Parts: sequence; structure tokens; C-alpha cells
Amino acid sequence: MKYIVGTLVLALTALALYHVFTKDGTDERNHSDREDGARSYTADGSNGAGATIEPATTEPATTEPEDVEGTGVVADGDTAGGGDSGVKVEQPGTTTPKITGPGVIKDDPLADVVFGVLRDVIRGEIPSEKRGVAEARLEAILEQEKMGTEELRQQAVVVAVSTMFRQLDQFGVVSNELTDFQILAVKAQSNEFAIDFYKRLPMEGQAGGHTGTLRSAVDVELPDGYQLLKWEVLGGFEYEEGMALPKTVRELTGKKVGIAGYMMTLEEVEDIHEFLLVESLWSCCFGTPPEVHQVLVVNVPDDRGVEFTTAPVLILGDIDVGEEVEDGFVTSVYRVKTDKVKEVE
Repeated sequence: MKYIVGTLVLALTALALYHVFTKDGTDERNHSDREDGARSYTADGSNGAGATIEPATTEPATTEPEDVEGTGVVADGDTAGGGDSGVKVEQPGTTTPKITGPGVIKDDPLADVVFGVLRDVIRGEIPSEKRGVAEARLEAILEQEKMGTEELRQQAVVVAVSTMFRQLDQFGVVSNELTDFQILAVKAQSNEFAIDFYKRLPMEGQAGGHTGTLRSAVDVELPDGYQLLKWEVLGGFEYEEGMALPKTVRELTGKKVGIAGYMMTLEEVEDIHEFLLVESLWSCCFGTPPEVHQVLVVNVPDDRGVEFTTAPVLILGDIDVGEEVEDGFVTSVYRVKTDKVKEVE
């Protein structure tokens, strides 16, 4: 993969051109803020974006479509005010319906529903003034998963949704269809929100928090003999081609190091022998793309490469520091030959 760094960094730069910053997101649908019936809120399943209530029985609904009072939700999939991506509710029949996400994140229904909510926020489908819709959808899946008390669930979703809208204020609404890189970023962020919920809200019958199968890159522990790399050291200076690199990074050359981040590749999903490691998929895909000194080129020397994952990974290995130039272009500043690549536990 001769030009992996140059190609991906150029691709990330191009992603910045997709942004369409809007001062206010308009939405003609008559969604109202969350009321007591939070469990009625789900995301629309169209385009794989949101959650769906699947009836536990196959019996057809016998009730006529009607507006759910106080919610702006219309039964049988019609949305108040029109549109094809609104909040829906399907008649559940005689049994309690099950809330499912868009089927993007496997093995974690909570993270899957979070994905649908976060995607709708990023696309402007849920404007800031209607954030109660997002809160209610998250409360519904937390209740279904029997996580925490009603009061704790409400507190947790307010924190999560407020964080989503703070990020939206910084990066702006994405009006185009999400690119593959951006979908990866949404997945990664959804995982992190799910992790936070698991930490805040013990599941029914548990005394402590449930960590789930999706974990964070925070507070990684390194084995003996490895030095922890910090992203703020690697990329925390203004870089110019041909410059003398700071002493703090020059002194890293040849040392055994460890650092956690997210994988980025061109197309490979398995038997990967070279990839980029970045600090944040969110900032890469929705904010300012990283510069060449804010990216690590990771080489996997084993006969069998690694498989792609959207989870954070820890890499351990020997670091080489200094500009690498191909065809007149600086393609990397930091390269790590790995001893091990593993998902963070």
C-alpha cells in the first residue's frame, strides 16, 4: 500500500468539503418534546438510519391511524407534517413490542439505537429545539434493556443528547448522504455513548455497571517495557515540511511504545498489513482532517494481518520518527512496526 498515507490524508481533506454549515436546522414535522410516553418514540427504519418497534406478534394491527397525543407521532408509520424519515410507531398488537436499531452495530442493541439517533442529529433530522425526541428514543431502549431507574435514565440521556448537539454546533449539519468514513465515525461515537450508558446505569439485577462488549480507548494499561504515546505530543505542534521536529518526538525514535486509537484503511477489512491510526474518527470525518504528523502509519509484519474493527485498538511496537518522502510528498512522520494490535479491553 505504497501511497496509503498520502491517499487517506487527501481523502480526509476532501471530506471537509462535504460539510454544509447551517445556522438553524428546519423541520416542518410537528414533533413535540418528550412527554411521559417516551417508550412510544423510535427512529424510522428508512435508509438504515433509525430504530424500529417490531411487534412480538405477527397479527396485523386493527387500530386506525391516529396521532399519539402530545408526541407528534402518528401510528402506522405516518409522520406529522409529512416526510419519510420521521419518528414512527407501529401498532404492537397484544404484546409488548421490541425496540431494535438499524442493524448497523451487531451484538449491542443499545449502541445500535444510539447510532440511529446520532445519525438523525448529524443529518439535521432532529433539530436542537426538538431534542426531546432524541431523549425519548434513548430512554425507550434503556428501559427495554432494564438499565437503571427512570430518574437515572432521564439524567443519562440528557447528558448524552446535550453532548451530541454540542458536537453538532462545532461541526455543523451534514446535508449530504454520509460517506463510508463518516459512517465509521458515527459507529465509533455510538459505541462510546453506549459505553457511557453502561457505566452510568447498572442493568437490572446488577450491583455495578455493565461494561458490555463495546469498550473505550481511555485509560489503557501497557505491558512492561512499553512507553505510552500521547496524541497531544505527537500532533501538538505546528508542522511544516522540512522542519526540525521537536525534541520530545525526536527522542521517541527506536523506542517501544503503545498508543490507542482508531483504524483507517482504504478498502481492506481483513488480512490488513498496513493502516492508519488516528485519535478520533469523529474529528477526522466531520471536523478538520488530521495533518500528516497527527497520524500514525502502522505496519503489521506478521504473515497474517489484522482484521478491521470500528472499536478502539491498542498498538504496541517500535516507533520510527522522521519525514518519509515519496515522489516529492511527505507521506508520514511517524511509523510503528507492531508487536501486537488488539481491541481495547
